[in-house]
Amino acid sequence: MHAPSRPSWQPSPAPARMLGRALSCAVVVGLAVVVPGTAASAIDSTEGLRVQDGTTYRLDLAGSVVHVEHVATITHEMSAEYYFPDHWVPVMAGAVGVTATRDDGTVLPVTMEPGDDVVRWAAVDLRPDLQAGQTQTVRVTYDLPAQEPRNPSFAQVNPAYATFPLFTAADPGLGSVRVEVPAGVDASVVGDGLQRTVDDDGTQVWTADAIEDSTWWANVVARDDAELVEELVFFNDIGVTVQAWPGDTAWLDLTTDLVERGLPVLRETIGRPWGTDGRLTVVETSTPYVYGYGGWYQHEESLIEVGDALDAHVVLHEMSHAWFNHELFDGRWINEALADEVAAVTMAELGMERPLPAPVDTGSAAALPLNAWEDADLGAPDAEETEEYGYGASFWLGHALVEEIGVEATGEVLAAAWDRDPTYPADTDESRHPHAIGWQGFLDLLEGVGGSTRATQLYRDLVVTDEQQALLDERAQAREAYAALVERGAGWAPPAALRDAMAAWRFDDAQALTRRVTKLLSAREALDADLAAIDVTTPASLQRTFETSTDLAALHGTLVDVRGAARSVARADAARAEAGPLAVVGLALHDVDGDVAAARTALAAGDWEGAARAADAADAGASGAARDGGLLVVLLVALAAAASSSVVVVRRRRRAALSAAGTVTGNDAASTASAGDDGGMSQTLSTLTADLTTAMKARDELRRDTLRQVIAAVRTEAKAGDVERELGEDEVLQVLAREVKKRRDTAETYTQVGATDRAARETAEAEVISTYLPARLTEAELEALVRDAVAEVGATSMRDMGAVMKVATERAGTSADGRTLSTMVRQALAG
Repeated sequence: MHAPSRPSWQPSPAPARMLGRALSCAVVVGLAVVVPGTAASAIDSTEGLRVQDGTTYRLDLAGSVVHVEHVATITHEMSAEYYFPDHWVPVMAGAVGVTATRDDGTVLPVTMEPGDDVVRWAAVDLRPDLQAGQTQTVRVTYDLPAQEPRNPSFAQVNPAYATFPLFTAADPGLGSVRVEVPAGVDASVVGDGLQRTVDDDGTQVWTADAIEDSTWWANVVARDDAELVEELVFFNDIGVTVQAWPGDTAWLDLTTDLVERGLPVLRETIGRPWGTDGRLTVVETSTPYVYGYGGWYQHEESLIEVGDALDAHVVLHEMSHAWFNHELFDGRWINEALADEVAAVTMAELGMERPLPAPVDTGSAAALPLNAWEDADLGAPDAEETEEYGYGASFWLGHALVEEIGVEATGEVLAAAWDRDPTYPADTDESRHPHAIGWQGFLDLLEGVGGSTRATQLYRDLVVTDEQQALLDERAQAREAYAALVERGAGWAPPAALRDAMAAWRFDDAQALTRRVTKLLSAREALDADLAAIDVTTPASLQRTFETSTDLAALHGTLVDVRGAARSVARADAARAEAGPLAVVGLALHDVDGDVAAARTALAAGDWEGAARAADAADAGASGAARDGGLLVVLLVALAAAASSSVVVVRRRRRAALSAAGTVTGNDAASTASAGDDGGMSQTLSTLTADLTTAMKARDELRRDTLRQVIAAVRTEAKAGDVERELGEDEVLQVLAREVKKRRDTAETYTQVGATDRAARETAEAEVISTYLPARLTEAELEALVRDAVAEVGATSMRDMGAVMKVATERAGTSADGRTLSTMVRQALAG
C-alpha cells in the first residue's frame, strides 16, 4: 500500500445561528458525515430540536448517477418563545437538482449554502415556521452525476466506477441509512453496522438503523470493469494490462509510460527478475482512498489498484511490491520502506524529480515502533495519524539505509534475502532459511552483507519496542564473541548449532554454545598440529563436518577419533624410523607400511572410521614389530637346523615299521603343546569369557561392553597372521595392557577438549581391564628392577638405554607401563 496522496477531509461545521426571542432566529441540526480519515457520528448539537432522518442512496452505475433522498422528521421541543424558520441538510459536493418538499408534496424553497470540497448545505425554508410542540416532515432529494477525475471530493461516479460516503443527519439513535445497488454490479459497502440483503429483483441493499455509535462510518464502492478503457503494455515478454476510467487519458498515458519505462528500471535497480507469475493488471480506482491510501498491491492476484491522482511515486511504489512483499520479507515496514525508496530511485533514473522523505517526529502522539506497525486498524480513532507516521518513518528509514550502504550493497542484501542465504553463513553449509526474512534477519543482512554501521542505532530509534531493546544489547555481546570465533577459525565458520542460535536470536543459547565451540576450536587446532606432524593436510570434509554440525558432543567425538588416528600413524611412523633389524622384519610381517598408507588415504578422504581402523592396526603392528620379528627369525633358524640334521639309519624294514608304529618323536611331542603355554586357551582369556557371561547375567553394562571389546581385540590379534592361532598367556596380557594404554590416552584427549563424560567412560573401562593384569610393581620395586637391569647390561651412559630397556621390559612384563619404565631408566643412567 501507499500512504494517502491527498489530505484527509474533515467536515466543516454547519453555519451557526444564535437562538433568541427575535422572530428571525433559526438553528441548524446536528450533522453526521462519514468520509475517509474521519470518525463521523450522529451528534445532537441543537438543544430542543429532535431530528429523525432516513437517507437512501440509489446507484445507477450505467447512468453514472447517484440518487439521494433525505426524509427528516423534526420536532420543536423548546418553549413557545422560540421557533425554527429553516432546516439545514448536508448534500455531497457536486450535487445537482436539490429539491425539498413537505410530506403533503408542497415544494419548499431551498438555498444552497457554502461548505467545503466534500459537503455543501441545503437550507430548507420551513413554511410555516416550526413552532413549539410542532412536528414537520421534510423530504430533500438530489443527484450526484458523473464526476471529473481528480475532483476534490471523495465521491466519484463514472460508467466503470463509483464511490461515495454515507451521511446521517439525525440525533443519536434516530438516523438510518439505506443503499441500493442494481443487480450484477460488483459492489461493497465499507464501514460499520450495515446489513446486506437482496430484493426479489436482485437489487443489492445495505441498511443501518438506529445509528448511535459515535465512530460509525461507511463508504460505497461499486465497479464494472467491462467499462474500463484497457491498454496492453509489454515488459520483456510479459503483458501488463492497464485499465483506466473512461475519458481519463491523462492517467492512462502516465501509467502506461511508467510500465514501459519504469518496470525495466525497477528490475535493474532491484537486480532480480520480476516477482509476479507472468501477469499484472494495473487498475485506476478510488478504492484505496476509502481506506486512506494512494494505492495498493494484491500479490496473490497480481493486481495493482492506484488512485487517479497522477502520482508517479505511488504507481512505481505499488509496482515495486511485485518484488517487495510478504514472500520476501516478513515485516510490513521493511517492504514499505524498500518500495518507497526504490520507487524514488527509479524516478530519478527516469529523469523525474526524486521525492525525499520528511524528517521523522518520534515525539509525536502518533509515533510508535515500526515493529508495532503491522496490521492497520482503520476503525481506530487515530488510524489516519498512525498510518501517516508508519509510512513516513518507513520511507525515511529505507532512504537512510540505502544512502549509507549504497544501491549496489543494497542489491546484495536483497539478493541474499531472495536466495534465503543464512545470516550467519559457512563456506561448506548450503542450508537456506525456510521462510521469509524477518526484522531480525534483515538487520543481520544489513550489517553482515551490506556492511551497515548505522542499522542497529536506527533500529533502536525507529523499529524495536521497549521489550526488544534488550535483545539488541544481547545481540551486540553475542556478535562480538561470534566474531572472535570466526577470526580464530581461520576460514572455518562456527558449527551450525551456534550459527542457528545466532540467526534465531537465541542469545542465551548462543552464549553457552560459544564456550563449547571455543573448546572445539582448541581441539581442532591440536588436530591440525597432529595432522601436520604426519604431513597430512586437514581434509576439506572435516571442515564440512565441523561447520554443519548441530551435535557438538558428536563433533567432539569425531575430532578425538581423527586425532587418535593421526597420533597412531605418528607412533607407527616413529616405530618405523627407529626400527632395528628384528623390528624391520616384524614391520614387514604386519604390513605396517600398508596400514599407514591406508590410514593416510582414509584421513584425506574423510573416512574417519577407516582411518582409525588402519591407524590402530599400524600402531599395533609397530608396537609388536621387534618381538614378532625376533620370533620369526628364531622360527626360521629352528627350521633350518632341523632340516640340516635329519639323518635316519634303517637297519631293516621291519624294525623301522615297528618304530613308526610304537614310538612318538620329539618334534611330534613338541607340536602337541604349540597352542598356548599349556596346549589350550589362555587362563586369562578363559577368565574374561567366564566374566563376560557373569556380567551379562548381572546386566553390568560397563563390564559387559568392556569385556566384549577386549575379547574382540584378543581374537583380532590371534587372526593377525596368515593362520589363526591361540594366543599364549603372555600375548593375551600384552593385548590387555595395550587396551588399557589406549583408553588412558583417549581419556586424556577427551579431557583436553572438555568431553568429561567420555573421558570418564574411557577411564572406567581402563580400570576394568586393569583388574585382569598382574599387580603393578611399586615404585621401589621398579627402582630395584631398573638397578638390576643396569648392572646386568653394565650400562654407563644414555647410549646404553636401549639395552637396559630391553632387559627391564622383559622382567617387568605387563606389571609396569613403558612410559614409567622409560623415565626411571633415563633417571638411572643420567645419575
